[in-house]
Amino acid sequence: EREKALAKVAAAEKLAKASEERAASAEKTAEEKMGVLANAAVTGPALFEQARNLIENGEFEVALGKLAQAIKLFPTEADFHCLKGNALESFAAVSRPTGHAFHAPQDLKGNAVVGCNQNPLGRIKEARNAYLQALECNPKHPLAMENLKLCDKILKENANQWKADSWGGLDTSIL
Repeated sequence: EREKALAKVAAAEKLAKASEERAASAEKTAEEKMGVLANAAVTGPALFEQARNLIENGEFEVALGKLAQAIKLFPTEADFHCLKGNALESFAAVSRPTGHAFHAPQDLKGNAVVGCNQNPLGRIKEARNAYLQALECNPKHPLAMENLKLCDKILKENANQWKADSWGGLDTSIL
């Protein structure tokens, strides 16, 4: 009897030790995940602000990279998707057609954008998709609704040929 009781006690102690080890491991994993989440909470808004400043300086591709990182951390943040749309619209605005040809792309300060040979309507289509994503996250996001309408207008008016005058609202709607 005594041996059976001792064996039961030993088995119970072994189970308790294994449970403690699992609990400690789970606690460590939870702390690591909380650290990642806390870091993301700081990083996402910082990336957003960096992207906003880059857009203001005409560095659209770099801004889009920052926004991709922010959206990866916060895929349901409507403002991040909307700013992505703004960056794409801005990129399209600096390389939009004048008449039937593209003018040399320039940033918002008038400097040539190196390597910018993107079709502006392609960027408008991408911007439209970003605004749709923003509206999936927040169906009443006013800037996303306004700029989605503008993208649709530009795409519709330029379906068959370039119309430089259809881009007029673009300069005033972004940022």
